[in-house]
Amino acid sequence: MFTLVGHPEEQHSRVVMNALLLVAFHAVFAIEQTSWVDLTKLARGKQAADNFGAAEALRREAVRVAESELGPNDKRLAPILADLALNLHFEGRDADGEPFAQRRFDCERVGRPAFDGTDAE
Repeated sequence: MFTLVGHPEEQHSRVVMNALLLVAFHAVFAIEQTSWVDLTKLARGKQAADNFGAAEALRREAVRVAESELGPNDKRLAPILADLALNLHFEGRDADGEPFAQRRFDCERVGRPAFDGTDAE
């Protein structure tokens, strides 16, 4: 489930801290609904601090909240999905990120007229 590299004690501590962080965030969400915008901002901070596990958990929650508020194909989901795919890339999990990258493109296409090659602006 986890790829552990480095000192076992350090990796164990990171896994435990990420699990505790996830539990804490779920407790906060149960008490007060946090917006997907706020979750995205928090995730950026975690990613900037190279805490990719915590950033991933926040990004997944941001996607979940945004989907429930906006719908599963809203164009505003595209950057959130792209951020999650990139986060997974930084974790060395490109295969896990691929579906999110594809969904990003799908969300951006929703509502756009089909390109037929005749409109060259």
